[in-house]
Amino acid sequence: MADIAEPLARINAVLTRAEKDIADVFYEAIQQLKNDLDLNELARLLENADFDAAYRLVQNAAERTAQAVNVAFINSGISTGLFLERAGLIRVGFDQVNQRAVNAMANNSLRMIADFSEKQRDAARVAMTRGIREGAGPIEQARNFREVVGLTGLHADWVSSFRAGLGQVGDPGVSEAQQAAVLQRELRDARSDSVILRHIKSGRRIPPAQIDKMVERYSERTVAYRANVIARTEALRSTHQGRQEMYRQAIARGDLDLAQLVRTWNTHMDGRERLSHAYLNQQQRGWDVPFDSLSGPIMFPGDPDAPVRETAQCRCIETVRIKPRPRGSNTPLN
Repeated sequence: MADIAEPLARINAVLTRAEKDIADVFYEAIQQLKNDLDLNELARLLENADFDAAYRLVQNAAERTAQAVNVAFINSGISTGLFLERAGLIRVGFDQVNQRAVNAMANNSLRMIADFSEKQRDAARVAMTRGIREGAGPIEQARNFREVVGLTGLHADWVSSFRAGLGQVGDPGVSEAQQAAVLQRELRDARSDSVILRHIKSGRRIPPAQIDKMVERYSERTVAYRANVIARTEALRSTHQGRQEMYRQAIARGDLDLAQLVRTWNTHMDGRERLSHAYLNQQQRGWDVPFDSLSGPIMFPGDPDAPVRETAQCRCIETVRIKPRPRGSNTPLN
């Protein structure tokens, strides 16, 4: 029997679908949450310093996104199982209730929800600090909180500084060049550019209600940007985890032998790849042998145990080549 190579295109297709699904779920969950938040109730919680209750209001978005990530894990395992079945290598497909698979999905959910909560707290701190500095009342603070739902502290800074920049438009004490700086924001809604330019030229301030609308659109675009970042990172991780789990199940059942499997790291080489991932490109390893990155050992693209600098928005893919089975070999995997 000749070697069987896992098609890169198959994994790419699974990954692309997972990215879109996760991004859509995150964005829609955040937008629905913003629409459903009762400003009066939120203002009451913030006024009473009941921040934990306020944060719990946004927890549902994290849970829904974690569910989408676990769906991607399952879909990847099923797709890998179909590939192995059609190649005549296994008899039974992906078992999503396998205890190891269940544990992996539970750990993914806990990690994602904890990370979301931490970043939401950072974003809320940025918004609340700005409100305190500006003397905002409870309802205004609630609006500030809602404005940064789904964002990180860094993204909340983007929104805050965009609002501050719009507030300078039409100010005679600020140069036109400084006023026009808001037009350099990539995530702005360019449909408002003509309005901003008109106010710069006329020296008239943008009405507060109009600023609110511009900031709301900017915040929505920032949420969409974050949704894509999360989706790219989590889809890559869950897709590789689902694949690996299918191979582990096949090995544990005796359908495949450890010695048959050769893993290859494939870096997307287009001039935008990390230096460390260019170094990883085309490295080959056995089943349980980590790849050698410049940051240390890494098991697969998106490895949750690897440093974030090696996994965030990574576009690499691991493929497996399956060699003919040596006679009499049968290495079970616990």
